Amino acid sequence: MIGGYKQFNEARKSNRPRRNKGGGNHVNFNRSYAPKIVEPRGMNMVFSERFNYVLNKIAKKGNKIAIELLTLPGNPDRKFEYSYIDLTGREDDLSYLPNGARDIKEDDRFKTNKRQRSKVYKTIKTIFGSKYTKNEVAKFVSFFKEVYKVGPDKKDMEPKQLEDEAIKKIITDTKNRKLVWKLEQNTSQFLRYEAKFTVTPKKYLLFDFFLFIDKGENFSFITLNMYNELGRTKEDKKIWLTTFQYKHVTDFIKAFKEIYKIEK
Repeated sequence: MIGGYKQFNEARKSNRPRRNKGGGNHVNFNRSYAPKIVEPRGMNMVFSERFNYVLNKIAKKGNKIAIELLTLPGNPDRKFEYSYIDLTGREDDLSYLPNGARDIKEDDRFKTNKRQRSKVYKTIKTIFGSKYTKNEVAKFVSFFKEVYKVGPDKKDMEPKQLEDEAIKKIITDTKNRKLVWKLEQNTSQFLRYEAKFTVTPKKYLLFDFFLFIDKGENFSFITLNMYNELGRTKEDKKIWLTTFQYKHVTDFIKAFKEIYKIEK
């Protein structure tokens, strides 16, 4: 166990036997005792994809702490009281799942309300104990904040990842009513909904969602355009940016139908 800790807030424990300071019979340590079988506690270490991404970015700088952290997951012989470590909405915090919540099903371990939070500095110090100096840990935290602020580098992401992230954002904004969809066209073949996201008073992102009826949902798609009211021509005003095909919008269709009570 790294640093001799079984949990983040556990103090070091000495393995030396206590001396009997009082009177009475002394324990005979030469006697033969049956070995005590202790069932391993804790969970294997698991990192979220985004925390793992940050660690890899820091490790590329040659940081020893990040490099060693990346060795913790995937080793069945190492058990931890805290696992499923993830980022939070703050640059100096991490969240984790305590061992007491280990019975939660796998799919919910990164989103349960039983997760707890700790400062990045404290998390590192309690994992590694005194192995790294205060300055070394502070340097790691500095790198962590730097990578966190920059965010994911688009060149590190596959095109499908970028589209999936964009669709997730569209779904979230639709649920939060940041994107409000209005039915603009209703034919026997498809329904066309439109949503606007204001960039400036004269410029906005224009979403068009085509939900096909006659051909089936697998022909549905979303187009994204930039609309600039100051453009001189129709082509200047509306500029096509991208199209999200059905394979990327299946989750959006499901959420959209639930929100707008679409039965078709």
